[in-house]
Amino acid sequence: MRLARSTSGRWGFDFEDLASHLLSSLGYKIVNENFDVECTDPSHHKQSHEIDIIADFFSENFVRPLDSPEGRVLFECKIGEVKLTDVEEAENKLKCLNNCGKFGVLSGAIIMTNSRPKVKIKDNIFCWDMRKLFFYASKVFHFKRLQRKGAFTFREQRLEHFSYTTFIPSFETDKNIFVFMIFHEDEENPLNKLIIEETWATIQIKYANFWKAYSNIEARIEAHSLSGFTRDIESSVLIINGINIYVENALDYSTAPWSVLLGV
Repeated sequence: MRLARSTSGRWGFDFEDLASHLLSSLGYKIVNENFDVECTDPSHHKQSHEIDIIADFFSENFVRPLDSPEGRVLFECKIGEVKLTDVEEAENKLKCLNNCGKFGVLSGAIIMTNSRPKVKIKDNIFCWDMRKLFFYASKVFHFKRLQRKGAFTFREQRLEHFSYTTFIPSFETDKNIFVFMIFHEDEENPLNKLIIEETWATIQIKYANFWKAYSNIEARIEAHSLSGFTRDIESSVLIINGINIYVENALDYSTAPWSVLLGV
């Protein structure tokens, strides 16, 4: 995801447009965007609230992002530091939108920002900083890349006993190569070999019919992690259940200098 400055030198509308495109690519259906809603609470001390995006999640390819509310969601695009007042403003907007009754029931909000939040985000309000925006954009990009190659793609699956998403995309029948991606959303615990082993075991069970039809299976992993990796998967080849698993790409979103790359 690349942000481009507008001719006026501000990020605002460019960021909102790109955010809307990313959400649509992830599987969110935009209900409404860029409008005002009447303020129904006198304690907010304003006549109306500016709303960026309201969306529902309906995806044929992806599971709902881990850090997101279920149901209908308010998305706020914020350039610069996310402050406590931004979180409170999102809460106020949710309240007035739900009081309005024209847009159904909104369960929570996501603040999309080009900075790292320094305030505590509340239970039904999440923050997607630049790392997460690139993380989710990368998921979309690689899925489309495999589709363009003509690979047979499966819908993304989440393994409930881990706080990460696994993406099982393709089977290249001409080479007997099974490619799968892990998108590790846990921001505290790095991706480790145990997670890959359990993921691979699940894949073997879930797609057992494929193994019956093909011999000399070779597996390749593209691993994406918000919290980096442990040393046990830094090797380019893992041997799990007698199958060579090649770690082709290991993208660490916890250390990537996005601010430098973007010039922000």
